[in-house]
Amino acid sequence: MSKKIEKEPHPVESPVTEINPAKSSSQAGSAFAMPVAGEEVGDAFIDKLAKEVVDRHLTAPAIVLLETSKPLSFTASQVMVFFRPIIESFISIQDYPGYIQMFENRNNLERLILAIERIEDEKIREKKVSKNGKNEKGRN
Repeated sequence: MSKKIEKEPHPVESPVTEINPAKSSSQAGSAFAMPVAGEEVGDAFIDKLAKEVVDRHLTAPAIVLLETSKPLSFTASQVMVFFRPIIESFISIQDYPGYIQMFENRNNLERLILAIERIEDEKIREKKVSKNGKNEKGRN
């Protein structure tokens, strides 16, 4: 009487490590770490970029450029990925992965356009308020 020994099946281990979509690979610390495709860029990054555009008085050209580049935004992001080692060998751009990530998703471009318009409107509103305040002081 022989007793059959049943072996438990061992899970096959894959040599490829699984990427956690909740954590961006840009946080991994590798020189070649890239953000997860299709991720949305944070509001702080978009607001910072929008404020720079408005401060440099480039609102209209930036909006036109962003609107016309929407159909090719993903291709542009892949070109940026391709040229990243070359560009970073000459200059260091701390936010380069953020720019790539922004162009990968068209929603990010739309959010950037809306942020530029919002900041521009706030700036115009502040000018009007300060101008009206000065006019009323001059009349008194």
